[in-house]
Amino acid sequence: MQLKEIVKPLRHFVALCVPFVAVVLAGGPLGCLGLPALPTIPEPPKFELPQMPQAPELPQVQAPSLPSPSLPSAPEKPKVDVPLDEDQAICCLRSGPVQQVCGPGTERCCTIKFERDECEEQGGLWFHSVRGCAGAC
Repeated sequence: MQLKEIVKPLRHFVALCVPFVAVVLAGGPLGCLGLPALPTIPEPPKFELPQMPQAPELPQVQAPSLPSPSLPSAPEKPKVDVPLDEDQAICCLRSGPVQQVCGPGTERCCTIKFERDECEEQGGLWFHSVRGCAGAC
């Protein structure tokens, strides 16, 4: 027999034995009895959580009743000294001599007592129709 014929089966044998030897060295089925026992872990200490204190009773508070919001009042309609159907130029007075021209207690009015230049000098607005003045004044 030649050396080559002996080495090849020997290699196969060693290759098959390596996994078995590794299992035995690592503590496999044949070495389980020889391993030392794992240390026991002590139990953690037992303690109880303290009871939560009871929340104090909330006092009852009565909220004051709020008045309901009222809608803003519509602005006062201007006093008009001519019928609305008229189709003539008219002066709207909102400041200046309103009470002297239109009467006491009047805040604004549409009047034909002024011409265009006089109206604008008094702080009024000039309109070409009575309806325009009544709507804008």
